Amino acid sequence: MKFLIGIIVLAIPGIFIIKLAVEFIKWISDNSFSEICRAVCMVIDSFNSWVGRGVSWATFLVVLVVFTDVVMRYAFKTSYVFIQEMEWHLFSFIFLMGAGYTLLKDGHVRVDIIYQRLGAKPRAWINLIGVIFFLIPGCYLIIATSDKFVYNAWSVLEGSPDPGGIPYRYLVKACIPAGFVLLLLQGISLGIRSFLTIIGKEAAPAHDVCTAKHIGEEN
Repeated sequence: MKFLIGIIVLAIPGIFIIKLAVEFIKWISDNSFSEICRAVCMVIDSFNSWVGRGVSWATFLVVLVVFTDVVMRYAFKTSYVFIQEMEWHLFSFIFLMGAGYTLLKDGHVRVDIIYQRLGAKPRAWINLIGVIFFLIPGCYLIIATSDKFVYNAWSVLEGSPDPGGIPYRYLVKACIPAGFVLLLLQGISLGIRSFLTIIGKEAAPAHDVCTAKHIGEEN
């Protein structure tokens, strides 16, 4: 009797869970779900694309600053702390704020000999697993551990400890959580696109969509 009651007690939530699973499968198979996912991806991709185009101008400033520093050193035998610090300030800004845009363009280095040889679905599985188990936790860890670091810098408006240095170091430190938020968002977009590919609702690669959109805007 107790055994029968136990089976019934376990069966009721089991049936409920199975029903929810069936409904979930039906829902993700519906076109409206795919459209919502694509819309979310498009918003994230467009935002990171906009940020990336803005950050790209900083690369021109880096070239200009480095050129100025080289000319001052070798032509005039002098150098300024402000210019030297400006180099790594801009360098940090570019790599932190541009990380999400680089992921959007699939520009991060992949150290493997397998991924490029696989088809669309195996690649999607690798991307999805990487996003869930590595990218999202990694971004969260850095964002969560850098908040006090950035807060302390802003509370005292931290600047350079060197005479003649840049007095706005707190702005660069604020790029740490901001950059990883952008990377996290782009990782979510990559995960969604990979999931759609796995379930057969294949989404176009983000970098292809943004490239086409950019060309359309220019025309």
